[in-house]
Amino acid sequence: MPVAKLPEPVTKAIMERFPKAELIKAEKETDDGKVKYEVKIRTEGKEKEVDVSAEGVILKVDDED
Repeated sequence: MPVAKLPEPVTKAIMERFPKAELIKAEKETDDGKVKYEVKIRTEGKEKEVDVSAEGVILKVDDED
């Protein structure tokens, strides 16, 4: 999905945790009936994958090499 279509709480949570982040791509997933978003970001020269709930809670952050 286009990052511009991410719900505002998701974008806000990422930008609060990673103020210099560039959102690269996003996927919407449903896991056990709960919606989450996997967002790939670039911040400070590194790429990370951030899992965020629809309510804007960061669930997991993975470094990508």
